[in-house]
Amino acid sequence: MLPIFIITTILGTPPSNGDKIICNTSLESKRKINPVDLGHILLPPNFLVIPEGESAIIKLKLENTSSLQREFLLSIYLGKELHKEERISLPSGGKREISEEMVLPKGEHIVKMRVKEGEEIIEEKEWKVIVEKPASYTTFGATYCDLRYDMPVLFYKDGQFERKSWDEVWRNGPYADVLVRFPNGARLAFWRGTSYIPIWAQEKSGFSYEWVEVIAPRGPEYVDCIEPLMDKECRYSRVAIIHNTPARVLIHWRYAESDFNYLIFENEWVDEYYYLYPDGIGVRTVLAWLAPKVKHEMNELITILPPAVHPNDVLPSNAVDFLDLEGNKQAITWPQPKLNWPYGKPSIIRVKLKEDFHPIMVVPAISEFTAVWDGWKDEKGNYISPCYWGNHWPVTRNLQTVAHPPIGWEEGPAHASLISMIHTPIKEEDVTPSTHKTIWSHLIGTLMATEDDSRLLLIATSWLKPGKLESRSKNIQIKGYDILQRAYVIQCLDKSESITLRLEPEDKILNPAFLFLDFDGELSSLSVDGESLTSENYRWGIEEENGRKNLILWLERLIDKPVEIVLKTR
Repeated sequence: MLPIFIITTILGTPPSNGDKIICNTSLESKRKINPVDLGHILLPPNFLVIPEGESAIIKLKLENTSSLQREFLLSIYLGKELHKEERISLPSGGKREISEEMVLPKGEHIVKMRVKEGEEIIEEKEWKVIVEKPASYTTFGATYCDLRYDMPVLFYKDGQFERKSWDEVWRNGPYADVLVRFPNGARLAFWRGTSYIPIWAQEKSGFSYEWVEVIAPRGPEYVDCIEPLMDKECRYSRVAIIHNTPARVLIHWRYAESDFNYLIFENEWVDEYYYLYPDGIGVRTVLAWLAPKVKHEMNELITILPPAVHPNDVLPSNAVDFLDLEGNKQAITWPQPKLNWPYGKPSIIRVKLKEDFHPIMVVPAISEFTAVWDGWKDEKGNYISPCYWGNHWPVTRNLQTVAHPPIGWEEGPAHASLISMIHTPIKEEDVTPSTHKTIWSHLIGTLMATEDDSRLLLIATSWLKPGKLESRSKNIQIKGYDILQRAYVIQCLDKSESITLRLEPEDKILNPAFLFLDFDGELSSLSVDGESLTSENYRWGIEEENGRKNLILWLERLIDKPVEIVLKTR
């Protein structure tokens, strides 16, 4: 299900005698809508975006916990016009729930609700409602789009912020962003506001796996960190849709390692490829062209926060779980996190946001934890945040890396970092005296927050223990399993009306993918152990690249025993 945009407040206004009124108010859409599907991202809590024709619903819950009879006046305004007024009488211990449904025309609207007792305002809330034309899109696929940021962009200068509109700060034409949609409702956004650093975009937050960052050594000429988030203007950062079929999406993100002043470090560039499948699982494969003997970090668990959203609004205290392939688990809690996880072994990470989806990650081996972030404290030692919290990224410009609680977070977005780490490379080599090529890869995706770890373990073992694929046809050659793209690779030698494979799992295999190189024709039918599958059980597409046509096949199935897979072609 798609995440809902909802605002809730719990306010008490006790008189001097201790009597109290509890007032809960919210504004929400009638059905769950992810704002990115309507072209908006990182909305603050007092914003709501809905499609044209949908209802916005104001909900009010009043409870009189005092010993007196209480009289209230509820007023709802659309702009400056009074939309509804109602008198509410509550006896001692009385409760009342009111729901007001509104259908607003396309455009921007101000909705205001006020509850008064006599001349005293008990509760007052104002929202901005944006009504957009509904978009049409497939349940799985990538699209070029425009993701709009509706708050002013903050520019830091001389100890204060200047403000510009979103349109003022970009020279791009239309369709400058990329959004990948998944059937389960998850959304992966490559957005200018994050310097195209991909994030899982949800209701109250986003989530990023980080990027490649220069650690050391580095010369004094470089200002602040050296990483793509410094590229606020997207001078070097670029994103492109390479393939977009019903079976798989491939996104290419390329960036330079630059500092605060856009100075590129040692001509370092990075290409990241995202192989994404309909089950919401994919692979982040990093090809980094780096200077020799320089230390780099390539993974951090980072939550992105809209304006006026505190880390505690998004992160539970037990924010991260580490698991191994046997299901052994270590839960990490904040503040004062304690992490005791072994290096050099396959690791599964689940980030338990207060959202509909939990970001997940599987890595072949962790070689080092570079930081486990504790939170900011005030002068008395009380925690202001559970973990690192800074607002120099995303969107905000001219602000160097924050090393203290962020000032201005109510007006601009921020991020909260949990754990930083380095993974053991899949491969590395010196390609020139000045260029060291390093390849990292990890499995990424989302789980519904309500799902337990059983599917997560299946996802991990399917990637790291792919079993054995054999050919039963003379017209193909098995090239092996490619962990970098989560697919078995098969070379087609000539055209044939039938291809037969035998897949033998080492453990269990969930939703395997097959890439047929130099495939001539189209897929007409598919069977597993003689059972003909319908289009609901598999997806396929043709990927054209460098003059060749390749067939990508994704099979939605749990394979727990050896099976024979037969493809009929035309």
